[in-house]
Amino acid sequence: MLAFACAFTMFAGAAFTDQADIKVADEVVDTLTELGIIEGFEDGSFQPDATVTRAQMAKMIYVLRTGNSDASAYNNDKTSFTDIGTHWARGYIKYCQSVGIIAGKSSTIFAPNATVTAQEAAKMLLVTLGYDANKAGLVGAGWAAKTNALADENGLLEDVNTSFTGPCPRQYAAQLIYNAIDTPTVVWRDDAYTNVTLLGDDNKTIGEKFMNLKKTTAVLTKVTKTSGKETFELTLNKDTVDLNKTTDDKDKALYNFTEVKKDYSNLKYQMVTVLYKNNDKSKVYGVYATKDNTEQTGILKDLKMDSAKKVKLDGTKYDLADTTSVYVNGEDTSYTIKSFVDAYGDDSSSKYTDSKYYQPTEVKLLATDGSTKYSILNVKTFAVGKVTAVGSDYVNVSYKGGDKDILSKTKLESDDWDWYDGIKKDDYVVVTAAGNYGTNHGLVEKATVVTGKVNGTRADDGVSISDEWYTMA
Repeated sequence: MLAFACAFTMFAGAAFTDQADIKVADEVVDTLTELGIIEGFEDGSFQPDATVTRAQMAKMIYVLRTGNSDASAYNNDKTSFTDIGTHWARGYIKYCQSVGIIAGKSSTIFAPNATVTAQEAAKMLLVTLGYDANKAGLVGAGWAAKTNALADENGLLEDVNTSFTGPCPRQYAAQLIYNAIDTPTVVWRDDAYTNVTLLGDDNKTIGEKFMNLKKTTAVLTKVTKTSGKETFELTLNKDTVDLNKTTDDKDKALYNFTEVKKDYSNLKYQMVTVLYKNNDKSKVYGVYATKDNTEQTGILKDLKMDSAKKVKLDGTKYDLADTTSVYVNGEDTSYTIKSFVDAYGDDSSSKYTDSKYYQPTEVKLLATDGSTKYSILNVKTFAVGKVTAVGSDYVNVSYKGGDKDILSKTKLESDDWDWYDGIKKDDYVVVTAAGNYGTNHGLVEKATVVTGKVNGTRADDGVSISDEWYTMA
């Protein structure tokens, strides 16, 4: 008896050994790592709950503000602090003090190895945004309350789920900085701070002003591996651009990117933001799904039409947009969501007769414009096979069931396919098509094999093996 689960491979996550312990979104750590603002440890860990020292925070803000990781040019600058003489971070601390970003515990004591609180980190970031510490009330008896209010007003506290007055964990220091990168800077005008220009447009963000970062937000339509390289090329749909979340005008923004380090195929057909530098299509620092996306994932067995404008997935009804598209294994089809579900969904008179669309076919409904009207159905089909031979650069797989188009030939070569370490003869495997991955390689995954006595069956798809129930395709 074969059983397998649909595995959602997240190519975009950071590759730290303790990734599972990081509670902030992947893009937070990924972006700051790519920008050189934060680093992992020599053992490959990120240590998200380790606390940040005041010296480490000074370094991170220095990199954020200058785009440079080396502050040795400031090592010999004058300072009022008497406790940073030969400290490794003295250059970072002296720079930050010279531009008013940091203050000491007193005029002479900085305490570089003391932990920084989220509140202290937020104050440093507010000064980086453009607030004068004295004029904005970020010093003196009321500094804490004023810091709290301004940090909240500027969106710095979003998703910072830690004590504001206790030692700040690394992951939430990263979240604070990540929030600041996309926050408009402020200027003093007409006796008040403002984050808009005289024309009413947003001021440049910290990322734009200090690191020359730009962003384009639109639907990701294509991910392909660069020929001969271990990088990827991305294409965004210019017609879907969200100008409110894009740095440049529609005709100036970039929509094609090269030398991207990660495979973002899992974000295809979603609204994404691409963060890049200096209008350079080869300097991509992150690709992230926006909050405008709503996704519902299930299997074809649980998908059917409820009415002409509603689809039902696993018993829940969803509205459809006026215009819909269906992608199968990464290829655009001529189907609308309704015509596809009518042909292959649970209410179809010919359901499951086409081997391509058996019950466990993975379906994903997507709404990308911030509404709850779904416009895209992304379909991923599977084939099941058995390994009959393993060579140095190929495996032979005999077809057993599912989508015959995927296993159209027995010999699968490494130029066109990826498979797991330790693959061997007689393994049962689940196979998916190349169009699902930016590598443009098909994927061979090991199937779970359940062996035992059949104790019973129920309905038309339930089987009990050694007292454990399974659902059959």
